[in-house]
Amino acid sequence: MIIIGEKINGAIPSTAKAIAKKDAEFIKNLVRIQTAAGVDFIDVCASVENNIELETMKWP
Repeated sequence: MIIIGEKINGAIPSTAKAIAKKDAEFIKNLVRIQTAAGVDFIDVCASVENNIELETMKWP
């Protein structure tokens, strides 16, 4: 079975706030939690306005 972690999603209010603030530690922590839970893939969905979506997804 393949497990996909979907917590990096701008539709989740706390994650949207972290994306807007470019809070890398918050996002990294979400990755760590999901990885520790055994996910195979991490799905990333910024859920931002179209005109800033590409720039947001490229944010390091």
